[in-house]
Amino acid sequence: MKHKTYNPQSGQVGIITLLIMAVVLTVAISLSQRTMQEQDIAFIQDESTRVFNAAESGVEQALFNIREIEKGVEKDLEGTFSLDDIDVAANVDESSVVDISINSARVIQIPLAQVVGDVSVSWWDKSDDCNSSNPPAAMIISALSNTEATHYGYDPCQRQPEDNFEEIEQDFHSQGDIDYYYRRTISVTAEDILLRVRPVYNHAKVYISGPAIGDETVQYNIQSGAYSDPQDIARTLEVRRSALNAPSFMDFTLVSGSDLTKN
Repeated sequence: MKHKTYNPQSGQVGIITLLIMAVVLTVAISLSQRTMQEQDIAFIQDESTRVFNAAESGVEQALFNIREIEKGVEKDLEGTFSLDDIDVAANVDESSVVDISINSARVIQIPLAQVVGDVSVSWWDKSDDCNSSNPPAAMIISALSNTEATHYGYDPCQRQPEDNFEEIEQDFHSQGDIDYYYRRTISVTAEDILLRVRPVYNHAKVYISGPAIGDETVQYNIQSGAYSDPQDIARTLEVRRSALNAPSFMDFTLVSGSDLTKN
């Protein structure tokens, strides 16, 4: 008669097999969860891009409405619409203050209320001192009437003394939540209809205000928001656009003669 003998190694093999299966199962679950998370992240990123693009569409619609208004067409400056399943809302505030960044040699044109008064021009830029490769901007300010133009030039660095730019010292002050380094106040007459401001040598952020502007609209502040309800994703864009102005090359145009006609 044969007797069974107990082999302790068989139990150890079973335990090891169970441990290996547990490790494999844990790794498989972890990989599955990670794959699902990556898919969710990719989906959210794609949806976020769609919502952002929808908000940009709201900005484009607002810019179109502003252009139509400047042509004399009646348009509503606030509007809502849906783009696929995304809700978009855009609104535009008209401002009598210029608060915007200008590239070098570009122009901001400010319509005046044609009253005797002042206009304050402040500017600021992320620049270094005058001896660096990134010096602060100089500023050309022109007051225009129907018959005359008065030009003012201010340069904190006096780069071209022969240009007769006035040297300007730092005047550290705050406008809104921004600190500005330079400021000049221009007095205008009731005959002046426009003020044109041009930074040169460098870009600048400008803040222009004053009683001589009155209630004239000199800047449009656009805010466009888009919202995707199922994914609860929202994006908001803010854009600032100056009032319509003549191209910058017009500042270098010389007109003469007494009988000017346009064919």
